[in-house]
Amino acid sequence: MVRPTDVTALEDYRIWIRYSDGSAGEVDLAHLAGRGVFSAWNDPQCFEDVRLGPAGAVAWGEEIELCPDALYMELTGKRLEEVFPGVTAHFISTLQKIERLLETMEPPAIAKIYRPTPKELVFEGKPGSVKQIPIPPG
Repeated sequence: MVRPTDVTALEDYRIWIRYSDGSAGEVDLAHLAGRGVFSAWNDPQCFEDVRLGPAGAVAWGEEIELCPDALYMELTGKRLEEVFPGVTAHFISTLQKIERLLETMEPPAIAKIYRPTPKELVFEGKPGSVKQIPIPPG
């Protein structure tokens, strides 16, 4: 599994990050700045104090952690199935099993199951409870 080995804060809410497979570069996090817990970055010192957490997460203080796998995909442009081979097929297989199971259930447990697009699966149950699940390409 590829893990980050080094991280450094840059200007304008960007970080430079290196991974164990040699991939390295900048990731722009400006879209997060000022929102929710990321308002802590309004203090420039907070953003500059970026570090790698014990489990490999990119972290600031005790409140903010970003998933290293998501940052890796952002950095490299790789898709989920490239980073985790077999995950997509397993995920879709699991959704298909759930769909078959739910089709056997009587209302009101599940009122409707349908695919609005080939990339989504929707489960509709109790009034007002609609779950829309994107299905990854592949």
